[in-house]
Formats: sequence, C-alpha cells, structure tokens
Amino acid sequence: MGGIEFGAAEVATVTALLGALTGAITFLFKALISSKDNVIHELLDERNYWRDMAVGRIQERPPDPPRQQGYNYPPR
Repeated sequence: MGGIEFGAAEVATVTALLGALTGAITFLFKALISSKDNVIHELLDERNYWRDMAVGRIQERPPDPPRQQGYNYPPR
C-alpha cells in the first residue's frame, strides 16, 4: 500500500522546525524565570526595608534603584 514517505529533505526540515520551536520555548521560559526572580528580589528588598523600619533600625527610606528601560512599573 502507498504510505507516507519522507525523504532526507523533509526530515531535515521537520527537525529544523522542531529545533527552532524548542529554542524559542526555552528562551521564553528562561526570560520568564529571570523576570520572576527579579520581582522576588524586589519584593524581598521591600519586605526587609519595612521589617527593619518596624524594629527601628532605619530612619529614612533609601532612594529607589534605577529602573530598567522598557518596563512599566506600577505607581507607588
């Protein structure tokens, strides 16, 4: 019977497409994890600041760190 036959060119094309898709998904996942880690560190810094303020170790709030280019931070 006549089945589907793949030549070397078709197999190479499918493999290249799957490789590109896997690379894109990996990049997006790493970017998501990096963003999550940055937000966690910002939240920990805020928590530690307010915790230290509550026990009287800090008298005034230090200036905010420089903001990243291209990111819309929510207003405080």
